[in-house]
Amino acid sequence: MEYPMNFGIFKIDRQTRLVAYWIPREQLAATPGTRLGFVVASNIGAFAARSTMSPIDPVGAADEYIYGYGDNEQMPDGGVGNPVLLRYKFIPPSDASF
Repeated sequence: MEYPMNFGIFKIDRQTRLVAYWIPREQLAATPGTRLGFVVASNIGAFAARSTMSPIDPVGAADEYIYGYGDNEQMPDGGVGNPVLLRYKFIPPSDASF
């Protein structure tokens, strides 16, 4: 883990992809609690690629959404349920030229 390492490329929609990568160890100290980064890029050059740190591990993407798992659901009886499914909608940048 000396260098960033891609672990997935996800198709957000027909024109946009998400590249997910692990962040190198030496950079983790600067961003506690974060270990993943995203790059969102246009397949057709509609906007410049954007990058960000990610609080979730993506498990899929489709139809303009990125999916991941959250914490386990707390049941009314105090039990613990399945992890909740997180869904984030991709909104193209305002300067995109489609």
